[in-house]
Amino acid sequence: MVELPFVSIIVVNYNLKKYLKECFDSLADINYPKNKYEVIMVDNASNDDSVEYTTKKFPFVKVLKLDRNYGYPGGCNRGALIANGEYIIFLNADVRVERNWLIEQIKVIHNDRTIAACGCNVKGFDDPQIIQSVGAVVLPTGDAIHLGAGEYDSKDLSKEPKEVAVVFGVSILVRKSIFEEVGKFDEEFFMYSDETDLLLRFWLYGYKVVVVPTSIVYHIKGGGIFSSNQIYFTNKNRLLVILKNFELRNCIKGIIISLFYDIIRIIIFFKNMKFENITALVKGDIDALKTIPSALRKRKIIQMERKIKDAYLLKMGFMVGLSFGIKSFLK
Repeated sequence: MVELPFVSIIVVNYNLKKYLKECFDSLADINYPKNKYEVIMVDNASNDDSVEYTTKKFPFVKVLKLDRNYGYPGGCNRGALIANGEYIIFLNADVRVERNWLIEQIKVIHNDRTIAACGCNVKGFDDPQIIQSVGAVVLPTGDAIHLGAGEYDSKDLSKEPKEVAVVFGVSILVRKSIFEEVGKFDEEFFMYSDETDLLLRFWLYGYKVVVVPTSIVYHIKGGGIFSSNQIYFTNKNRLLVILKNFELRNCIKGIIISLFYDIIRIIIFFKNMKFENITALVKGDIDALKTIPSALRKRKIIQMERKIKDAYLLKMGFMVGLSFGIKSFLK
């Protein structure tokens, strides 16, 4: 293998002080030369003493303190501006990484310049044998469905790198030059689905996204129960994914399916007396409509620059039918 490249690890934080020790301790212990990587914590104006704690306890971590909360994509973009690495890893704060987490990804991406991004085998923090994600596929609704979710990570599962539509945003390694080429994260998303939008763009621009099962990260997860806040952002943002990235036919199809999908969810929420979820869902739809002018401007650029058709993504199994999502949900 050629000389190892320099990597910038960006951890975006907002009031997650309670997770930082385990995260930074694991980053300090990775199997990668100390002079070949940097750790940058981008703080979205936390009020839980995260900055002071990190500065005192982890002096090897560079801290970028922002004046307000720019959301996850906004924090990532601002961290990338000061990153010195040929590669950047965007990492959640509520994780612990294994020692070979970085080197396993570098071995894959550094030898193939067509790969723009790598993801990991994401497992549960408290249940380390249960998979949360080994990549994901994209539904007509713009949602990403995680592969392997809930499965036991046995020796029988393939450990070979695999091309996927997108990877879990918990940990994403990107080639910095391509990240800048495709326009970075879209800060309109604020949180949730921002990685789906970015990684689909990598594919559309002619690059590959790969998951590396031997690169392992352990992640806190909220039990699969969506809060009204999550429902709002995921509903708004999946519509932006459709508007920006899908070809016209699939864009129209996706919006029509989304309308029926929303009606079904409203009925279920009403039946279960989850009225706050109905409000969040409808507000997400309304705010998505408000972003149509800016989404269409971005869409024009993406569709002009795209080198890959939706048909290819469908053929490769990266974009799947709604039935796949229903089966995954029932499972």
